[in-house]
Amino acid sequence: MDAKILESKKIEAEEQKKKKIQMIMLGVLLLVFVVILFSTLTGGKKPPAPVITTKPPVAVVPPSPPPVALPPATPPAASVNTATPQPAEDVSAAAPDNAAGAEADEWGASPFSIQKEEEKEEVEQAPVEEPPTPLELKGIVSGPGDSSFAIINEKIVKKGDRIADNTVREITSDEVVLQTDEGEEVVLKNN
Repeated sequence: MDAKILESKKIEAEEQKKKKIQMIMLGVLLLVFVVILFSTLTGGKKPPAPVITTKPPVAVVPPSPPPVALPPATPPAASVNTATPQPAEDVSAAAPDNAAGAEADEWGASPFSIQKEEEKEEVEQAPVEEPPTPLELKGIVSGPGDSSFAIINEKIVKKGDRIADNTVREITSDEVVLQTDEGEEVVLKNN
């Protein structure tokens, strides 16, 4: 009898193992089914990432100064040569008509032609003065008393500071009063 009881307990233990395995497999299949169902309902796509938009920085480029006229180039000092100088050939005469002549009319003197000293024009140099930089009020930070600041031409100034030959006399919530070196008042309004 003991053998039959042991054998029946073994069979019962094996059946319980089979049931456990079946339950685990059923749970795994159910989990796979839920995942497939969820991905089908959402289209298999991940939710879109949030889009962060920022304005690109604006570069403030100051106006370029006018071109400066350069003095005429002086020829380099000639090396000492005891041979007699030979006259230079006129290369422009050998060039075809359309090469040197057409380009010289449209663009000025051709860099490939040889000019005689009498033909060269002297360029007069005029003194170049830089135009004054216009003052532009970018913003105002007002505070109590003399603790207000203004941003003029990318520079932070307070009462008493100097900017472009002007002295800051007063800063209010909507304007900045400057005084020039000549004593004139300049008022910059905040836009």
